[in-house]
Amino acid sequence: MADLSISKAWDETKATLASDGTLLMTVAAALFLLPQVLVGVATGAGADAAQSPPALGLPMAIAALIGLVGQISIAWLAIGSSVSVGEAIRHGLRRLLPFLGAILLVVATMALIFILAALILMVAGVIDRPLAGVEPRPRDIAMVLLVALVPMLFVSVRLIPTSAVAAAETVGAVGILKRSWQLTRGHFPRLLGFMAIFIVGMLVVIVAVGPIIGLLAIALFGSTEPFSLGALTIALVTALIQAAVVVVYVVMVARIYVQLAGDRSAEATVPISGT
Repeated sequence: MADLSISKAWDETKATLASDGTLLMTVAAALFLLPQVLVGVATGAGADAAQSPPALGLPMAIAALIGLVGQISIAWLAIGSSVSVGEAIRHGLRRLLPFLGAILLVVATMALIFILAALILMVAGVIDRPLAGVEPRPRDIAMVLLVALVPMLFVSVRLIPTSAVAAAETVGAVGILKRSWQLTRGHFPRLLGFMAIFIVGMLVVIVAVGPIIGLLAIALFGSTEPFSLGALTIALVTALIQAAVVVVYVVMVARIYVQLAGDRSAEATVPISGT
């Protein structure tokens, strides 16, 4: 079992961002920022996938797929591959389908965990059985989520290196998940701590910045309806924050992967610029 140092991964992440930040953010701007801004402007402030017009479903799905390409591309660069930014993006496109398949398998697993938790609680008489045309009680939903939280969290932590594995190894969707599970064996506490710190930090940024940007946009432009200047302002700032968060997270995961995979030659390097 390979050693894992989260502090070392963080030091390497800072070094990578300091030397390669411009190139990584260029990838993020093309594959995260621009698609998210376009979708944000079209949906308006405060909209989500459930509230958006059906016609926006396809653009939102395309933006999400482009974002997955971005994750693979950034991970491939952060691992230390001596390739151009353009080649990294092409590599991301080539590895998109296995990565997408792995994500869909994880989603299906999470759904199965939720269903099993609900069945267990129903059999135990803790929650009511669902009735046709009757909305489940918020208490029942909360109970199911509480029971499902631990196994969902365990699976999520064990699969943290998924994006890096998809970028670095030529395996299929199932192979990506098996490899991630293998790499993280014995490292759950450290990876759980990393995930907890990252999530808390992300929430702090979102909670602190989001409402302020919304209020400023309303004060300056008076509206955050779709295709308004207010919607553009909120979408741009939100997408910038999301892109920065994704870059830091993916680079960190890539450096964690390098340690877990035992590839000591994959040091943080400056990617070749260009296409």
